[in-house]
Amino acid sequence: MSPTRNAQPTASGQVRGAGPNWPRRAHRLAQVALFATVFLLVVGMVLARFAPAAFMRLTALYTELPVAVLQWLLASGVTYFLLDSLRLLLGQHWPAAARYRGGILRVMLALWLLLTLLLAVTVFWYPAQLAFGSNP
Repeated sequence: MSPTRNAQPTASGQVRGAGPNWPRRAHRLAQVALFATVFLLVVGMVLARFAPAAFMRLTALYTELPVAVLQWLLASGVTYFLLDSLRLLLGQHWPAAARYRGGILRVMLALWLLLTLLLAVTVFWYPAQLAFGSNP
């Protein structure tokens, strides 16, 4: 019998021995980012089909810095969701992975940080060129 099966939550809402809650909360936030990204893509497709002029105004907004920050945050959340889902699937279908759970989490977070930095470079490249006047 697992020691956490009959455990009661502490005052902070965490069950003793169940581990930290931040991975579950980060996974939930990443799910929200995925939903928002898909929603914005669908809105863009509908605008392109039924209101091309509005779609062109919307695409012009993508050169603005606040929209680039939002785009970067959404892409970072989707990337985290993908990597965390792979981590959870690996732990679920490979029983020996429980021994390497901490290492797998560290590798996943390192990959996420690397991909997030690469996303930042690609997303902010054009707004930075516009801001500093080096647009060709």
